[in-house]
Amino acid sequence: AEAEKGTEAPTVEPNEAPEETPKAEPEPTSPAAETIPVSPKKDPPAEEHGYRCRGCNTCIFHGSDILSSNYQAMTGPGYLIDATQNTVAATETQSVVYSTGCYLIREVSCEFCENKLGVTYVVAPDEKQEYKVGKFLLGADRLILPPGVTHPKAK
Repeated sequence: AEAEKGTEAPTVEPNEAPEETPKAEPEPTSPAAETIPVSPKKDPPAEEHGYRCRGCNTCIFHGSDILSSNYQAMTGPGYLIDATQNTVAATETQSVVYSTGCYLIREVSCEFCENKLGVTYVVAPDEKQEYKVGKFLLGADRLILPPGVTHPKAK
């Protein structure tokens, strides 16, 4: 069956356990301990509810940053996000195969507690998928959602 448009699901080889991540070959760019800041260090006004890191409750993004909730992250339903705050991206890139092609990605973590939140797209497989480059795919299970909000694909 063809994957739903916009859904990012990894291709799993028959001999792999389903809970494993797709085969990713880190490119030798620099030590893994180094990270690239991908957002300014600022928090929104206290009255504004945001999507927060499950590890330390730091605001990561707001509802207005969501481009689509029709995505599948490695660990479950996810969000395609235009911008994040209080996050860092790993310097090394990984090659992964999703239902829409092979991408180069970087892992994205919380700047404060290092909780892994998802990935950012570095290179897309073709022009049709190029809009994802520079965007973020974050897992809903890695976040504390605003009060009263549930992910549309949550079971």
